[in-house]
Amino acid sequence: MSSVIKSFGFLMNSCLIKRKKLLICLCITNIVLIAQSYILVLIPKVIAGNLDHLDILVSRLLLFSGFLILFYIVRAICSNISDFQFSRLRFGMFREVNRRKMELPYAAAIAQEAKDRYRHVIDWVDRTDIGLQASVQHVFRFFASVLLFFLYTLTISFVRWELVLFIVCAEAVNFALMQLPIAYERDKMPLSNNLDSQARTFSEIARRPSYGKDIRIFQAQEYFHAHYQGISGEKLRLTERIQARYQRSNMLCTLIAAGKDFILFFYLIFLTAENLLALKDFVLLMGLAAGLSGNLLQIFQTFSDFARDSMHIMSLKEFLAGEDLQKGESRAELPESESLTELPEEGWRQIAFEHVYFKYKADGDYVLKDINLKISPEDKIAVVGLNGAGKTTLTLLMMGLLRPSKGRITINGVDIRRCNPHTYLQLFSAVFQELNTTAFTIGEQIAGCEADAERVWQALEKSGLKQRIEKTPKRLDTYIQKVFDEEGIELSGGEKQKLAIARALYKDGSIIVLDEPTSALDPLSEMKLYRKYDELFLHKTVLYITHRLSSVKFCRKIILLENGELKECGTHEELLKLGGTYAALFQLQKKSYGLEPEGAVQ
Repeated sequence: MSSVIKSFGFLMNSCLIKRKKLLICLCITNIVLIAQSYILVLIPKVIAGNLDHLDILVSRLLLFSGFLILFYIVRAICSNISDFQFSRLRFGMFREVNRRKMELPYAAAIAQEAKDRYRHVIDWVDRTDIGLQASVQHVFRFFASVLLFFLYTLTISFVRWELVLFIVCAEAVNFALMQLPIAYERDKMPLSNNLDSQARTFSEIARRPSYGKDIRIFQAQEYFHAHYQGISGEKLRLTERIQARYQRSNMLCTLIAAGKDFILFFYLIFLTAENLLALKDFVLLMGLAAGLSGNLLQIFQTFSDFARDSMHIMSLKEFLAGEDLQKGESRAELPESESLTELPEEGWRQIAFEHVYFKYKADGDYVLKDINLKISPEDKIAVVGLNGAGKTTLTLLMMGLLRPSKGRITINGVDIRRCNPHTYLQLFSAVFQELNTTAFTIGEQIAGCEADAERVWQALEKSGLKQRIEKTPKRLDTYIQKVFDEEGIELSGGEKQKLAIARALYKDGSIIVLDEPTSALDPLSEMKLYRKYDELFLHKTVLYITHRLSSVKFCRKIILLENGELKECGTHEELLKLGGTYAALFQLQKKSYGLEPEGAVQ
């Protein structure tokens, strides 16, 4: 019950903040519906009681007809306004959900639980039949039914009060039966969400053109189809089990309702036959009893529907709050007494890793172990190691996107978790291995909405993409892809890389992170490009993440990660003299890549 009350509060508060006009229209609609329903119940009594007075009967029927026509007009107008307001409510909630998704801490955002919750919430908000819109309607139908219940009850009590007690008891039994399948569905909801997420993943693979080549070349159609069919089958079986419980519950409720109506009908006939009930009251009570039964059923049904909705509403509320999505995040906690600090205006002097450990899940293995490292302004540092050594995780920790499980990372001696996150992230520009572009304009891609055109062109020139953009008719207003503009352009992999570099140059962060952006290039091309990066970011602190050792020989500091541990640190020459893992890997790669003399390629 507490979750239902909390869900109601959250839903009404959201509507009050975003769509007051929607609430007004729904209130008017339901008040009119109550009046309309009550008039329809009274009409048979008016007819039965005025058969001998046709002039009075006609005048009252005309009056009632006028009211009913007016009610239909008002409901139609409010319905049109409500439909539009519901659309605005859904779009507003989409914006909130997507904003919250982007504001989640990185560690929480990449967790599977957050991904599943996000997909579930978006799907639920989007649906009109059993989604956000239906939940709001259930609330108003419930309160309208409650008001109508009291109106019916008061009217019946003036004639035969015992009928109210009998009808309420019968419908209460029905309500109890209706709760059983709801409890079962609530228990199975996490499994259902997970299956939906898996099925949607396969659907996205089937729809995305980028997977088309692989699927056809490797003839994986049957493989994907079999997995999708298996997941769909499991989801279907779960749905069937849930629906079977609803069907059994509905069947029992139908039998109880039929028995109740049978007893009521014959009881009223008995009273009329014994002259204990006038004909007009018989007609009235038949209508009121049917209305009260239907009304009670509506109360219980809408309450049950909203109880089901509350599971989704609470899921939405918790997602927007974001707190429960961070429960599994493994991180060292800070003392309560410490408060957020700002970086000094003169800039940063040193970033230090102090006995840092990290694991992605509280019950998982450590990805990084006892890392101690100092980074100073204008350092050129190469982070090398085999795949899975923890290179990217190290830089994500440095940028504050992940938090240490043990130990701490400091800037100028202050734990970075106590720095203003927005200010701290301003220090960094990054080019990641996944060259993600959005369907916005070139200017927006590089600078955001408020672009300084001169600086954008300078960044494009330095990155080598200026000539390509100058040839387009709309120049900086040229869209990437054709989602928003049919004249949008498609960028090659190399051009996307240059765009990412231009974005990093435009931001002009003090620390540049290059996370294997050249992994698709051959070793010689990568080496030349890294030399160019060294010139572009001459007075910046740069971290080069790579597993190709020959490309970063020029770096002043090279750190080797192995199985999550910082095994070696020094210049290229120092590490070769050390004769450890770095030296062995370098010699192996030099032979594999055909770079025989060490100084042959510069």
